[in-house]
Amino acid sequence: MQIQSKKFSVITLGCKTNIVESNDIIAQLKSLSAVYVDDITEAEILVINTCCVTKKAEVKSNYFINKANKLKNVKHVIVIGCYSQLKQRLLKHDKFMIVLGTQYKSMLKSLINKYVNKTIYLFDNYEQTPLFEIVTNKINKTRAFYKIQDGCDNQCAYCIIPQVRGKSRSLDHNEVLMDIHNLANKQGFKEIVLTGINLGAYNDNGFSLFDLLEQINYMPGTFRIRLSSLEPNYLTKEIVDLITNNHSRWCQHLHISLQNCNNDILKSMYRKYTYEDFAKLCTYIKQKNNLFSITVDYIIGFPNETNELFTHELETLENSNISYINIFPFSLRPNTPAEKIENLVDEKTKTNRYKQLQKLNEKLLDKYLLQFIGQSVNVLFEMSKLKEYQQGHSEYFFNVYVKTKEHLTNTIRRINVQTIEENKVIGVL
Repeated sequence: MQIQSKKFSVITLGCKTNIVESNDIIAQLKSLSAVYVDDITEAEILVINTCCVTKKAEVKSNYFINKANKLKNVKHVIVIGCYSQLKQRLLKHDKFMIVLGTQYKSMLKSLINKYVNKTIYLFDNYEQTPLFEIVTNKINKTRAFYKIQDGCDNQCAYCIIPQVRGKSRSLDHNEVLMDIHNLANKQGFKEIVLTGINLGAYNDNGFSLFDLLEQINYMPGTFRIRLSSLEPNYLTKEIVDLITNNHSRWCQHLHISLQNCNNDILKSMYRKYTYEDFAKLCTYIKQKNNLFSITVDYIIGFPNETNELFTHELETLENSNISYINIFPFSLRPNTPAEKIENLVDEKTKTNRYKQLQKLNEKLLDKYLLQFIGQSVNVLFEMSKLKEYQQGHSEYFFNVYVKTKEHLTNTIRRINVQTIEENKVIGVL
């Protein structure tokens, strides 16, 4: 099929790895001379990169698929990702051009060329170990998201991802180093975010994540690296030392998949650490850099979470070194061990707990940000969404807003933090 000059758009649901893969898809379609548009109602071809990590994500994926089929301008729909891997041939519609699972996204360009009026369905068999699918970030933004790992072997009680992403596999470390050099020194990205489904499990034939980070640390160029989500049991003191000892290369921020702070619940989740392990790690990080940002993923409403346990969780988190919590109400996934646990938490209780934790979360963030008044941070400026202000991410991850007419996009500048207004950080050059 010829898609030259046809308008296309991409809807991305889920994690940062999906963002990387969507960026690669945009680059593939642009190379066929298709024209990218932000507004999905203008698109003739619509790509939906789906997610199924929670029931809500599944509902959203299905919503956009149904919406795409009703949009008049959209003639062809491409559905890819975790939700389509889960549902596979249940996804059928006259507008469907290509339906892929979590593999073969890098082949989309060639599949479009092969398309002739009959939906192409292509899925991997994850009972076997799949190959690592290479995607590259070619979208012109200030931060490059770069996938170096895929799949997961952990088999946590609540998680469906191993079923739809397969076993853990990693990109060749020599290729990673070459790509980072190109992204930073040839394409001009000032920040590169390393992503993966289970990033800490990166292992290229014995070459570990730490080995890779150590090599990146000594690469030439003025760029910084941020790590996406890490499991606590993969985060070592070696990695912490490398990051905290080299501020100019490493963002002073780690996002950790804590998931809960009660050991009984962590055990029921099949997590491979205790809360004490996590707390000791946080104490060590703060000893190295007291301003370091520790953000976490956290699940509330797990089936065996009693009122007493949740009250204890709130007390524990209030006294933690966490600066921000991404809160996820528990979502039962099909064919996971959590199905066998007696459910003690109804939806109303789950909603109330979410609200309580979100209230505490605001306090934690406010307490964390207030430390920065009078401090200076390094901010990578991005495209501003506010007329009078330039904005960007600090090395500690939070956004900083600066009132200036100077064009700062894709520059890293030293900013003095002046005020915090409703968790919004305001600074001056």
